[in-house]
Amino acid sequence: EHDVTLRIANALFAQRNLELQTAYLDAMARRFGAGVRLVDYVANVEAARGAINDWVAEQTEDRIPEILKPGDVSEMTRLALANAIYLKAPWLYPFPEDNTAPGTFRLADGSSIQVPMMQLSESLPYADGDGWAAVELPYVGAELAMLVVVPDELSAFEAGFGPAVLAKIVGSLDTPQVDLWMPSFDIESRADLGELLAALGMPAAFDPSWADFGGITTQEQLFISAV
Repeated sequence: EHDVTLRIANALFAQRNLELQTAYLDAMARRFGAGVRLVDYVANVEAARGAINDWVAEQTEDRIPEILKPGDVSEMTRLALANAIYLKAPWLYPFPEDNTAPGTFRLADGSSIQVPMMQLSESLPYADGDGWAAVELPYVGAELAMLVVVPDELSAFEAGFGPAVLAKIVGSLDTPQVDLWMPSFDIESRADLGELLAALGMPAAFDPSWADFGGITTQEQLFISAV
């Protein structure tokens, strides 16, 4: 099986009887392929939350089973915009299954644990610099890749990390023979982007007194409660 699946899906979940502007609906359909699904936050917020979670789970093959936690939407919610990205792609250079063995992995606090380590010897884009080492793992087709950066000291690296550092790492990748040991892993994170977006220059959108989303609906005065 060598198919690469990349799925990007968008949907609107609107309160029943909320009158949305035709131009807004046309723009969402044209630019994002996003259709409108009707829910009832007012009468049954948990059913509405469940409908959104079910849609995201379906789009991501159950990789994201619960994007909305209890309390993320309320009876005051009128519109939720959901975006889901699903990628399934085999490595261009697969890790041989019989090369997986227990190995030592160093945690952020400096301690070490024993975990299953995948092992691969291959010509891979690699670089190392002051306080870091990096390797790039291409997927089949070589149009997509995962960049893995291993810092010597995580907090110090994070403090100085930014676009310039990333550009330096990517620009210095070469293709030597690499002996790579990497743990089998899952990644999960959750972030509230509201305060960050407001700080970047759009505070009015989060302010009930100042937000103006009349282009979406004039029936009620909307503002963004969470991202």
